[in-house]
Amino acid sequence: MCDITKVLGGSDMTILSSSLSAFVGVLVGGVIQRKTAKQGWLFQKRSETFERFLSTLEKCCEQVAHYLREKPGQEPWAIEQTTIDLYQPAFTQARIARLFIKKESREKVEKLVREIRALQVTRELGDERHRTIIEKADELQDILESNLDKN
Repeated sequence: MCDITKVLGGSDMTILSSSLSAFVGVLVGGVIQRKTAKQGWLFQKRSETFERFLSTLEKCCEQVAHYLREKPGQEPWAIEQTTIDLYQPAFTQARIARLFIKKESREKVEKLVREIRALQVTRELGDERHRTIIEKADELQDILESNLDKN
């Protein structure tokens, strides 16, 4: 066998060792930088998706409230169908947001959107429905926030 230290002198070994250390450092640095950039990109996309979802949900709530004020006395089936149609963008955004949410919370997000819609059209609950809607919206917000920095 050939002893590398005999073939290369001490200074050559130092140069080789330094070059190898620098190369490994560049590789490790590149991997870390790429992982950090990916995490930043995911955080940004997650934030944008959640913001769009919450904005869409708020807009749907406003449209349903406007519909209920402008069209009092509608048949229950007409109210049900119209509010489902008005909430369709929120249901779509909920499905998109699910892509960034932990599996155990995905169904809960869509369920909360359905519950908020149902509460909004249940006038018999009076002021209690507004408090419950706020509680459901806060629960939804908590789920989204807990998933914001998920890796």
